[in-house]
Parts: sequence; C-alpha cells; structure tokens
Amino acid sequence: MFNSGYLIKNIFFLFILISMQMGFVSCTTDDECRKEKDVNMQFAFYTETVHPTTQVISKTAFNIDSIWVKALDKDSFIYKNKKNVKTIILPLKKFENQTDFIVQFNDVTDTISIFHDNNENYFLSLECGCIVTHTIKEAVSTNHFIKSIEILNTEINTTDATHLQIFH
Repeated sequence: MFNSGYLIKNIFFLFILISMQMGFVSCTTDDECRKEKDVNMQFAFYTETVHPTTQVISKTAFNIDSIWVKALDKDSFIYKNKKNVKTIILPLKKFENQTDFIVQFNDVTDTISIFHDNNENYFLSLECGCIVTHTIKEAVSTNHFIKSIEILNTEINTTDATHLQIFH
C-alpha cells in the first residue's frame, strides 16, 4: 500500500533542503572577492647625507612632521594635516596616463606628476568587478621641498610595495 501523504511530505522536505543549500551557495562570497582589490602607489620619504671624510652617500628614512595631499583635479584631501608620516599611499587615475598631486610638506608645497600606463583590466568576477594595474614611466616634481624622486618599483598592483622614494 502506497502512502501518498508520506511521499508528498518527503518530496516537500527534499525541496526545502535543496532550496536551502542553493541559498547558502548563492550567499557565499567568491574567493576572488577576498583578494586585495586596491591598486595604490606607495611613496617613502628619505634624505641623503654625505659622510664628511669618506664622501659616501647614505639614504636615511625621513619623517614628515605634517603633510597635506590632494589630487590636482579634486577638491578633497587624501591626507589632511597627517602627522609624523614616513610613507603615503595614493591612487592613480584608471583612464588617464598622468596623475598629478599637490603635496604640502609643513608650509612648503610641491606638485608631483606621475606618468603611467594603465594595464588591461583584470576581471575578478561579476560580483567583484575588475582591477586596473599600472606601470610607472616617469615621476617628476617641482623642487621646493622635494629634492628628487627615485622610482624603485614600476609595477603597481595589489601587492604592498614602495614604488617611489622622495628625497628632501
């Protein structure tokens, strides 16, 4: 004898179980979304000193007492009166090959121009979007506070690396 109520109850239970499993799968985060998606350039501040007797030049990390930074074409500050700074992290434009920053060191202002290539978009997923990496071609500045800029690492991607050294 066939119990149709028992079969319907089991089918209904199976339907609920499958629906819940599909719901859990659709709510899980894509592993790619957990990856770092911010692509920023890192500057470190240094000063050069020459040993008086050996004439050997040495680089020494340099702390900035107070810094203000904003993109040339933006009104808002990326850093606003940040104190005791050794490094700064700044974004580059994704659709242009030049990014300019106005940087105020204490009471002296310089403009830094970064010329870069924007590499192909790296597609993560529909949910996570894509990222654009960059390759630095040249970095120049006005020379009020900044003595020179040295490019250490031309590839800007999601890894944490110092790309430019700014010398005072």
